[in-house]
Amino acid sequence: MPDGSMAAVLPSPWRAELKPDAAAGVAAAANLLEMLVYAIDVIFVAASARRSWRPLRTAPHP
Repeated sequence: MPDGSMAAVLPSPWRAELKPDAAAGVAAAANLLEMLVYAIDVIFVAASARRSWRPLRTAPHP
C-alpha cells in the first residue's frame, strides 16, 4: 500500500470509537455513583426517622 492512500490516513474503526465509548462509560459510572449515594441517603434518613418516631401526644378526651 502506498503511503498516500486513504487507509494509511484514517484511524481504525476501533480507535475511532474508543474515545466516545470511554466518555460514555465515565458518564455512566458517574450516574451509577450518584444513584448509589442517593440510595444510601434514603436508607439513612428512613432508618433515622424510624428510630426517632414517637406517636403524637393528643389531649385526653373528656
